[in-house]
Amino acid sequence: MKTIVVFFEQPGAWGYPFDKSEYFNSHCQLSAEIEALGGAYVIARGQDTYDGDGRFSRSWRIRDRDVVETGSVAGDVIYDKGDIEAGTFRPVFNCPEVTQLCRDKWESHRLLEEVSPETCLVRDRSELADALGEIDGDMKVVKPVRGYEGHGVVIGPEPELLAHDMVYPVLVQAFLETSNGIPGIVEGIHDFRVTLLNGEVMYAFVRTPPPGGLMAGIAHGGRLDVVATDCIPAVFLDVARFADARMAAHGPRFFTVDMALTPQGVKVIEVNSRVGLQENARHPVFAHLKKALAKVLMSL
Repeated sequence: MKTIVVFFEQPGAWGYPFDKSEYFNSHCQLSAEIEALGGAYVIARGQDTYDGDGRFSRSWRIRDRDVVETGSVAGDVIYDKGDIEAGTFRPVFNCPEVTQLCRDKWESHRLLEEVSPETCLVRDRSELADALGEIDGDMKVVKPVRGYEGHGVVIGPEPELLAHDMVYPVLVQAFLETSNGIPGIVEGIHDFRVTLLNGEVMYAFVRTPPPGGLMAGIAHGGRLDVVATDCIPAVFLDVARFADARMAAHGPRFFTVDMALTPQGVKVIEVNSRVGLQENARHPVFAHLKKALAKVLMSL
């Protein structure tokens, strides 16, 4: 029996993401798909529990909608949801190279510079004013080099950004004008996410910010609407496949490409290898994804 170990950074049987019912339900569903293929889906938490060579000193299993401790475990595959340092052990999914490219926004910008907004790397406060001056437009974006769910992202005019406390290094980027929306898909400010699993487009959705907002992420109160794969505009598919082609050389990958339609064309906001699993009840595409993901994990 193949053992798939899903690794999270946060300690505790019910630590994040299991403290959110939607994510717990989603992992219950993925666990069921793994077991239907003859595998075991085991939870490990915290780098301090990793003993090397795919072995963890503590583990848990999902049983009857509970999380039951199951002692030490030796995994055949590590499904990394927390930036594990696994040493020479393979396979880790996503592969470490893809994880590194996605979590370091400067590296991913350099990889996808042709389809990214104008960007400067700022290492300390003395470089901030110069970088802001180099970027066109009245509004600018400052974001951490590493981060998820829009944490630490600040949008505003130069004086406001100069007055804001920053934790360096940061990226300074051109603000993407998306208020014209996407014809036939959405009106107004948006971002458009395409999720790919080893090159296959699994699903897409468009997110819109709350009234008066500029950030469309769900963590910021935005709205999410699934877009059928056969309705994804070709301009977004082209950019998503361009990003995947750049990632493909590194190995197995499951990541998202967040984009926006601007007067200058489609631009990449970011790529993300920490793909949150959505409940099957939200849309049939999420059940299809879990079946496909289970097959990939079991094939590694």
